[in-house]
Amino acid sequence: MINRHLSLFGIVFFLVLVLFSGDLSAQTRTTHITLKNGVVLIGQLKELDPLSHVVISIAGVDTRIEMGTVASIKEAEIESVKVENPIEEDLQIEEDPSNLPESFTFKIGDEEYEMVLIRGGDFQMGFDGRYSLEMKSEPIHPVRVGSFYINRKPVSNAAALLLMDRKIPFLETPRSACRMYEWEKAKKLVEIIAEKAGYGFRLPTEAEWEYMATVSNGYKLLDWKNDERNWCLDYFGEYPSSEKILLNPTGPIVGKKHVVREFDFSFNEIYRRRDRTDMLDNIFVRFVLPAKQWFEKEL
Repeated sequence: MINRHLSLFGIVFFLVLVLFSGDLSAQTRTTHITLKNGVVLIGQLKELDPLSHVVISIAGVDTRIEMGTVASIKEAEIESVKVENPIEEDLQIEEDPSNLPESFTFKIGDEEYEMVLIRGGDFQMGFDGRYSLEMKSEPIHPVRVGSFYINRKPVSNAAALLLMDRKIPFLETPRSACRMYEWEKAKKLVEIIAEKAGYGFRLPTEAEWEYMATVSNGYKLLDWKNDERNWCLDYFGEYPSSEKILLNPTGPIVGKKHVVREFDFSFNEIYRRRDRTDMLDNIFVRFVLPAKQWFEKEL
């Protein structure tokens, strides 16, 4: 039985080698690695051991991923695109912002939810003196974020009751924003919403969240609750120390806890990153849809 398994892995390894071989002169080959937590990493394949790990280069930074965390590996080809005054030639965002609607709507039960467009761009992620002093420990680093949609209002108690049979807390109403103190339940709720609505919704990455709340002024477009906190897709970890632009970063590959971010509308401040919650936190659920996925579904 062991020899049979080893032979099978040998065949898989051979097929993968064939899959990723070929002429790379005319086009740039990229690899899409989907993790079991739903994160999709896009870069160039550097090393692959089906029994152990895979190494992918993202914006020039090599990242090792254990195979136990990988759901699938897929190769894609994109035509080379020249960027005016590029910092990194391979940093491309596959979308046409001019064709994007400013918003679109869908329903959860009787409630209508509006998804608001946040147009992507470059920004300095981390503390640079402009926002809350509580972010003093996070070094700045350049990030490029693609356009995405985010729900104008957080998910309500009524939606959570309908989709997850989650009881409405005492002294709260069905229209009140649903508080989610566990990342796994928040992620599950978004997955159910995505399935019902037919869109690839997911929790926002920390980069998307910070871009929305700072550079893009996205919070002005949203029905923002005072002292609101949101779950992010990323594991909590140190920011990278890199001068290269990171394209749509998703944080550490593995970790124990996930990032919570907070914006205080009253004081116009971004508060520090957190990796914990308590029962007094207003952790509401917001989710995003990358613009590219809107194109794939609607056009």
